Parts: sequence; C-alpha cells; structure tokens
Amino acid sequence: MDNKDILIFCHIPKTAGSSLRTMLLKQPLEYRHPREEEYMEYSDSIKKSIETYNKIGYMNLDGWLEFKDGYTHPYNIDTFSFSYTHIPNIKFWEYWLHNVPDSNKKFVELHLNRTPLPVDNSLDDINNSYLYNHFDPHPIFQRDDDKVSSFSLNDQPIYDYTVSMPSDLGDNKLYEKYNWITILRNPVDRVISEYYFLGNLKVDKDKLKNISGMEEAEITVMSTLWAHLPIKSVDSLQGYGDSPYTQNTQVKMLLGKGYLNDCDITDNDYNRLIETMERLDFKVGIQSKMKESIIYFNKSLNLHMDIYNIPHLKNQTAVKPFINDDIKNKIKENNKWDVKLYNHFSDKLNGLL
Repeated sequence: MDNKDILIFCHIPKTAGSSLRTMLLKQPLEYRHPREEEYMEYSDSIKKSIETYNKIGYMNLDGWLEFKDGYTHPYNIDTFSFSYTHIPNIKFWEYWLHNVPDSNKKFVELHLNRTPLPVDNSLDDINNSYLYNHFDPHPIFQRDDDKVSSFSLNDQPIYDYTVSMPSDLGDNKLYEKYNWITILRNPVDRVISEYYFLGNLKVDKDKLKNISGMEEAEITVMSTLWAHLPIKSVDSLQGYGDSPYTQNTQVKMLLGKGYLNDCDITDNDYNRLIETMERLDFKVGIQSKMKESIIYFNKSLNLHMDIYNIPHLKNQTAVKPFINDDIKNKIKENNKWDVKLYNHFSDKLNGLL
C-alpha cells in the first residue's frame, strides 16, 4: 500500500467481492496472531472469534466487540492487530471509525448493514411482504398503534439493509485518510445473478427448527434478505427486475442509500457520487475485466494479488438459465444509473491500462 495504510473495501453484492476478499486475505501483511494467554480475560464469544480469526485470517468486528449496558470491550491495538476486519453494521462502523487507532497496514471490509427490520413500517406493508406470506406461523411483530417497531422470526432478527456503510461517504472528511476500493459489475448480469443466487441459498435450519408447515424449498436465505419486499417483487425474474427495490443497487450502496431500497436516484445524486469517488481517489475494478482490475489494484496500491488465481473465474461451469432479450433490455432500462456508473469506470479502467 501507499502512505494511506488502511484500505476500505466497499463490497457490493454479486460483483465478485468474495473473490477479491479471498485474494486480499493472501497478502503478506505484517501482523501476528494473538496468543491464547493474551485473551484469557475476555468472554467466551470473544475467545471464539479470535480462534476463528486465527484459522480463517479475518475478524468479524461484532465477534470482537461486545456492547452491553453501554460498555464496549476495548479494541486493544497493542495486543491485537487484525489484518482484515469485516464490519457488520453502522453501529460497529461508527465505533471503529472514532475509537480504533489503527496504524498498521490492513484491510477493512464494508458489506451489508445488518440492522433489525423494520422500523416504522405500516402494517399494510408488512401484511403484503414476502416474509409474512411465506411463513406459518407468521413472524413476530412488536406493534405500536398502526406501526411496527420490531420484527423477528423465531427470536432471530430480520435485517434491514436499506442503509449503506458508510452512509455519509460524500460528507465525512475522515474518509480522506483512507484508500478506497470497490468492484462494479454489468448491471444486467448483476441483477440476474442476484435473483438466482438469493433464491437458492439455504439458511441455517437450526434457526428455523421451531417453524412448522414449511416446505424445504421455502427455507431460503431470501426469506431474510427479501423480507420487506412486496410479493410480486420476488415471484419471478421479471418482477424482480421491475421492482424499484432492486434497481440501481450499485449507485444506491455507494451513495449511502443501502441495498434493496426503493429510493429514487437523481442527476444530482449521480453527479455527487462521481465527485466524491474522484475526490477520495476510489480504485474501481470491473468484474468482467477482473484480471485487468487486479493488475490495476496491484500497481496503484502496491499489492501482490495473483492474477492467475482469481477464485470466481475457476468456477464457471454452472448451467445458467436462459433469459430472453426483452427481460434483459428492461433490466438495463430500469438500472440506467448503474449502467452510467459502470460505463464511466469501465472506460476509466481502459484508459489506465
């Protein structure tokens, strides 16, 4: 890396972000694994998290920090130097940003903001949601008049991803001291991939063991990711592509407007995002040009990722469903801001190589 020792990786879903994480984890950074005697005083959950870190090479910050009664275990930088940290939600991001005096070379990943869903949603919206209509018994709601203040399934929180990390990319001057990196994907391919990916992932069955009347195929991770979406948004690819919740995801996430959010994007929003990314000198890769992107990242950030060992390029044998051109064209039309952003940085990458 250069004189900015910390690299922030904004991981947008279905853009080969997991492949980039795998490659970043293989970088020869200077850090050490904690020894057992150094964390004997901590709780069992923190001990387990550190043991996991020793095995896989990165730390989920929610496993290291414990918020109880307003008190948080300190991040002891003199004892623990995590080379790769995954930050799971806004609360932990704000804590890390203002309280963690990191000075070592390292990577920080910001992905989906895992905060409970929903807050202040009308009961009509919930009654017409995917989750409410696919689970029997229905999820548990905490009601306040005609509003829903909390939402859970079998005592497990359902998450709302409609706020990004960071949510203030264009405003926070602290961000200028970091390196920033992300990957963009052809918006049509990304939406199609996301629809089939989420619809086929399984959740932890232990979390659902007390739910009766469920068909095996219905126990899917989309039940948590798509919980707040209208039913028509998830019953077909065409419905998914037409839903305002699923459109322009890449622009929305970088603007701070989150994931699966039905907010509108304006010309001012887009122009502000471009100005912000240029000011922060964002390094942007392109999923369809992954080898070229890795070369660019290596050169500009003094990294040493192996361009001949890109994980997702090794696993492209799966049979992909046929999608007719009408659906693809409509997805492209609905994602005009993502298309514009993708073309901007694709052209920029071409000019840098």
